Amino acid sequence: MSSINQLSEASTASAAMQVPVYDPNNGQPRKLPLSAILAYIQGGLTSDASQPFRLIQKTVAQLASDYPAASWAGGVVYCTNGNAGSPCLAVSNGTAWLRVALGAAVSAT
Repeated sequence: MSSINQLSEASTASAAMQVPVYDPNNGQPRKLPLSAILAYIQGGLTSDASQPFRLIQKTVAQLASDYPAASWAGGVVYCTNGNAGSPCLAVSNGTAWLRVALGAAVSAT
């Protein structure tokens, strides 16, 4: 068996790629697809309730070039110029990034 340093390097990742893992219950190395690792990580993500949740900030141009809507269905970002140059939330429906205009300032009354 090759050591990890002897393996060829992959330049991109796909969900079907296999990653070596050690199973302490079995005592032997196993392989695990990246999709399973991603599902495990996403299942464990939580928000720290004591802090505001901060969305990533992107421009309309950045969304179009770096985050195609088809790949980010259900994604939400803070778009700095998506409402005719004003900031808004942007939500991907799997076809396009849709804007959610920001309303008035929060108020207790």
